[in-house]
Amino acid sequence: MVWICGRGKSNKPLVHKEERTSVKQKVCHGVGHVFNDLCIQAWFTYLIIFFNKIVKISATGTGYIFLSSQVADAISTPFIGYGCDKSISKTITKKFGNRKIWHFIGTVGILLVWPFVFSPCLICNEDSAEWVPVAYYGVLAALFSVFWPMVEISHLSLIPHVAKRPKDAVELSAIRSALKLGSGVFVYVVTWILLGQNSEENVDESAKKQFTYQSIIVMLTGSFFSIIFHLGVEDEDDSSELEKQKDLKSKASPNGPECKDLEKQALELELQRQEKHRQQDEQKRTWKEWFKTPDFYKVVFVYMATQNVVNLNQSYFPMYLTETLHFNKEAIAYFPLMILVSGILMSGGIKRLNRFFSNRVLFCVGNVIVIGCSTWFYFTPQSHRNVIYAPTIIMGCGNSIMIVTSLAMVADLIGNDKKSSGFVYGVCSLMDKLSLGFIVLALQENYPQQDTTTGPCGEPCARYLRGAFSVFPGVEALLAFLVVAVLYRPASNKNAKRRMTVTSKDDCTEDIEFDRLPYLKSTEV
Repeated sequence: MVWICGRGKSNKPLVHKEERTSVKQKVCHGVGHVFNDLCIQAWFTYLIIFFNKIVKISATGTGYIFLSSQVADAISTPFIGYGCDKSISKTITKKFGNRKIWHFIGTVGILLVWPFVFSPCLICNEDSAEWVPVAYYGVLAALFSVFWPMVEISHLSLIPHVAKRPKDAVELSAIRSALKLGSGVFVYVVTWILLGQNSEENVDESAKKQFTYQSIIVMLTGSFFSIIFHLGVEDEDDSSELEKQKDLKSKASPNGPECKDLEKQALELELQRQEKHRQQDEQKRTWKEWFKTPDFYKVVFVYMATQNVVNLNQSYFPMYLTETLHFNKEAIAYFPLMILVSGILMSGGIKRLNRFFSNRVLFCVGNVIVIGCSTWFYFTPQSHRNVIYAPTIIMGCGNSIMIVTSLAMVADLIGNDKKSSGFVYGVCSLMDKLSLGFIVLALQENYPQQDTTTGPCGEPCARYLRGAFSVFPGVEALLAFLVVAVLYRPASNKNAKRRMTVTSKDDCTEDIEFDRLPYLKSTEV
């Protein structure tokens, strides 16, 4: 940071160089959601096939287990979002950070519950009524879904605090998405290896042990990355940020060199005026104000639809592969793995694409890709099942684009209103979980009346699964596309920066933000 004055002046700050989020903060923040990602990848991918084929719970019973999870998540989410924006204790918050405290509580809770989710029922026996395992796993699912959003919302609401620039928010979202996909790769590789040790050709009760081992591996791996997050990420409370701003302001004018040039004095006054406006812009919005904002509803719907598309595909893919296209049991690991690998590769290119295209344009492109792949999956017959390798890879790219850009649109909506970020992400998560829970319950309750717990699924079930996997995600992607393409018009970025470098050897060489020099010409600097 330098003063921009005449030749030979002191190198002290007048125009502040744009702050950037450090690589350490980006990496440590990214790994903070790995435990959640590992669990949720296993949960959404294997929940239906595990309870239907291994535990032998009916399709409707499985739907109620899933609904109990989603309802618990939906009910707890607003309170967690509200809590993330409030200080639990001034002393504790100042030392650890309020959002990190919520993250820690959620992590410990998942650590205690997760090992029992994909393990045999401890209170069940051969004579137990059907409601017993449903109630047992339903309670575990509900507890898991109370702790899981603690980690998710606290981690999401940290993005505006860790990111120093809008560009950093996009990068943090991309890192988060890439690690989510990477976590899925890990889960699927582990599952592939474990299922390979099972001599049975199809998924049945003999795979119980393999899923228990998977749960233990997920728990140990996730705990390791959570420790890195808590040791590396700084969660500064608002009072600390205010003290830093006051410190910078006190250093800016009293001790700085005197600029005799009237233009430079005008520049200093303009900086002070803009700083005052910036502080006014950062006033926290109330929930009533958010509900009066039209873009709030559009972005919440976009986020909800994106999560539903990804999660419905993920949940019904194993059943589609084994029951509709009749692949062997290892397919439930390597096909999802292909989606995630292509998604990881795509997430690395989103940052470059974002330089040329807006989040709105990229999101629409992602939707078109997903709609096209859903159509391909729907019309692929069992006799030509090998052709789905191509749409599987392409689907991963579309999912990745939708996830990253939807998160970026939420961050753009929040803008400088960091104090209410937990509320916004909380509402997004609430609508996502609640809608998905009732969609899956409806799909499970309307499952064809056939004994799907033994033997291969018949033709009615195969057709039904084809629709559940392809049609519903495709329709939601189409609706999200229409909302973004027709109704959503993001506010123009008033903080876009035009930059110039002063290169005279006698002057200070630094980047100048011309949005902060509204009436100075480049020749006058």
